[in-house]
Amino acid sequence: MGKNSKIISDINIQVYNTFGKNFGNTKSFSYAIAPAALIFLGDHTHYNDGILISTAINRYCAVAIRRRNDQKVNIIRKDFDISISFELTNLETDDSDSSFRLIKGLTKLLKEDEHINTGFDCVIYSCSPNFLGLGCFAAQQVAFIIAAKKAFNIKLPIKELLNYIHINETNVIGKISNPAHYTTSAFAKENNLYISDLRKNSFKSIPFDQSEYNIISFMTDEEFSTPNLVCNERIEECEVGVKGVRLYIWGIKNLRDVKLDFMQKHFHVLPKRIYNRIAYNVKERIRTEEAYKAIKNKDVSSFGSYIFESHTSLSQDYDLSIPTLDFIVNECKATEGVFGAKMISCSPSRTIFALAKSDQAKTIAEKINTAFKNKFSKELTINYLSTTNGAKLISDKEIHHKIDD
Repeated sequence: MGKNSKIISDINIQVYNTFGKNFGNTKSFSYAIAPAALIFLGDHTHYNDGILISTAINRYCAVAIRRRNDQKVNIIRKDFDISISFELTNLETDDSDSSFRLIKGLTKLLKEDEHINTGFDCVIYSCSPNFLGLGCFAAQQVAFIIAAKKAFNIKLPIKELLNYIHINETNVIGKISNPAHYTTSAFAKENNLYISDLRKNSFKSIPFDQSEYNIISFMTDEEFSTPNLVCNERIEECEVGVKGVRLYIWGIKNLRDVKLDFMQKHFHVLPKRIYNRIAYNVKERIRTEEAYKAIKNKDVSSFGSYIFESHTSLSQDYDLSIPTLDFIVNECKATEGVFGAKMISCSPSRTIFALAKSDQAKTIAEKINTAFKNKFSKELTINYLSTTNGAKLISDKEIHHKIDD
């Protein structure tokens, strides 16, 4: 059994047993699993018709749903050991059910368009760590809409159902909602990266042989308590910058239409803080375009250098990093076998991910951890991640097969 298959099998057992224990049996339930998504490049360009490079990561969220004959909704989050019950006629949220806000929001949108018309029993289980931030949100919602599509016989294709996630996230977390996350979670294939062009509404695969590379995450114990507020503030600053730039370039839609040489010639027309924010966006778009060329040509070294540059710009231009994260990235730069490293932006847990040679991954992680401990007198939490397939429905037969194994 492969590494990813073992993780999925363990999740299947958790969901199957929890559903049967709490709702009597698993007869006729619809069950889907979806991976978290990770953005390599293009962070914070998505609200300017951005270009992003992403992949699906082998950390998953699973959702099982069975429709009821009444209007009652029962949801259990096995990973948190919490539950909630409410009537389908009462889909408003408050602070007491924040862990269910995204699912209640999706349910409300689907009900309003008459795709969900009865109550349901539901189990959610996630092994996707919160340091993946918006990538975790994507996994949960993608798994839910795929399970709901079958449970309620929703005729819309998955691509159209993803629009509900965008509306839902915009309502709940604001404009930082990034379509590349949930598109990647839904449609990715193992051993591939993906480039999303949000202006062209395109999503293309980039072959990437995972056997030679590992993605290592380095999580500090520092929390980013208000990532949504801070990241949405950056959006507002960019919107102010766009208004300023429009005084000199008539007719631009957003920063996708602004060239770097123009920015550099007109840096004096905007406050430094605003200039830095929009300069990050313009430079990140260019980095992503160049990184796409590099990875298509299997030039992983150049691809990694753009990842390093992206972190520097997130730190200096976008002001999202902190000294501990900058330290980890600088240590990665000085470590043989690391191609690139950067922060995971908008994550509630301060985390760096690094792309490294797979046969050196553990040695690299130990070296970085030792340097961090010597500097800050504390250790990092380390995870080894790999690419995986996108979301899928899992049949009852497949679950039983794995349990029997």
